[in-house]
Amino acid sequence: MDVPFDVHNEFSLIDVREFGEAGVQVLRESGHDSATYELAGPPVTLAEAVRLAGSARGVELVARTVGWAEAPLPPSVADFPSRASDMCHVAGLRPPWPARQQQRSADAARP
Repeated sequence: MDVPFDVHNEFSLIDVREFGEAGVQVLRESGHDSATYELAGPPVTLAEAVRLAGSARGVELVARTVGWAEAPLPPSVADFPSRASDMCHVAGLRPPWPARQQQRSADAARP
C-alpha cells in the first residue's frame, strides 16, 4: 500500500461497538450531564495497522511512504477527476493545475 504520508505517524482507532458501549454506560449512569469524553483506542501506526489487517486475512500487506506523484489516486478521484481539488483542500495543498486551467480558459475565450 503506497501512501503520500509518513506511515510511521501514530493515530488512534476505535471500534464502533466501543462507542456504543460508552454511550450505553453514559445513559445508564447518573452524573454525566453536560460531560464530554474523548474516546480513543491505543496508538497505532498505519504500517502496523496495515500489517495487522493483512495478517487477519492471511496475506502480507505493507504500507510504504511515497511521494505525492507516485501515490495512487483514491477511487473517488480516479473515477471523478473534478474531486481532486477537494482532496488537495483537505490535505492542505494547492492543486497543481489551476494555472494550467486558467490558461486554457483564457485560450478558449480568445476569438
